[in-house]
Amino acid sequence: MAPITRRMVLNWTARGGSELGTNREQPAGQVGVCAFQLQRNGIQALLLVGGFEAFTALHTLAGAREQYPALCIPMVHIPATISNNVPGTEYSLGSDTALNAIVDACDKLKQSASASRKRVFVMEVHGGNVGYLATMGGLAGGATGVYIPEEGLNLARIQRDVDHLQRRYAAEGAATKEGRVLLRNETVSDTYTTDVLCSILRAEAQGQFDARAAVLGHLQQGGAPSPLDRIRATRLASMCIDWIERHATGEPCDATSRVAAAAAAAAGSVYTTTRESACVIGIRGADLVFTPVADLMLLNTDLKKRRARDAWWMPARGLVPLLAGYTMDAAVAAAKTTGNGEQAAKL
Repeated sequence: MAPITRRMVLNWTARGGSELGTNREQPAGQVGVCAFQLQRNGIQALLLVGGFEAFTALHTLAGAREQYPALCIPMVHIPATISNNVPGTEYSLGSDTALNAIVDACDKLKQSASASRKRVFVMEVHGGNVGYLATMGGLAGGATGVYIPEEGLNLARIQRDVDHLQRRYAAEGAATKEGRVLLRNETVSDTYTTDVLCSILRAEAQGQFDARAAVLGHLQQGGAPSPLDRIRATRLASMCIDWIERHATGEPCDATSRVAAAAAAAAGSVYTTTRESACVIGIRGADLVFTPVADLMLLNTDLKKRRARDAWWMPARGLVPLLAGYTMDAAVAAAKTTGNGEQAAKL
């Protein structure tokens, strides 16, 4: 463990990746070791930067406060993952940079497909069990269709897309060489892989178009951060520092905690056990909101699928087939692909 100076972090804003390093290991089973190291090094506040693993780690540490007083400090999580799967926020740091990479790849693939001959690219993108990148990338990149885990993938859906492609290419005639892109989330189906989808499209094309696979892979995770991600990171970090200062000097609610806090203050330390002192900072509309991690875990977390239950971006999903020329409006398209129009409207 070493201190970080202003000079050390001077140019980090323009760098991609993680200068501090990454660690997916969870504190469960070694919470006591974590508490010991925090006490040993005199750490009086904790700021976690990461994805879903950091979210669950924060919940574990906050839940062990009764056993380990060293964990009774302000703790806050800044969501940072391209998958954008952390509950409590609409945007995670890195998701905009990854989205820019996907849209840029869509533009290049469509240009390549149009320059050669009528060709359909099936492009595989990251996102884990969340279809945010595929949906927003498809919407911004002009994709013909997107395959996301929230909807799943079956033969009926593939047949619908094949029929659409046949109709479009038949209507355009031989003079048009327009290329098209289908975005596939990496976890949407173990059966209908990217290569399998390409094989099905080629077999059903009836000579009207060709199909190729493109796996974007870790190109989505590299490169310099986008301006929007840089601005968000600066805003979130600044708000978190102010939040930590407030909770480090705040007044505990119950008498027992007040006595412990007074003793800690006399010793030049910090003691807080309130739910509001272990939070996730999130972007919601134009606001930055702190939400207790205990509330998010209880009300808005799908642990099995490692994502939030509330997918705020799902209503935009219906715009993809609408803009691609499917013979249905956006509401019908969303209801048809989700199998529940009412649920899609709520999300």
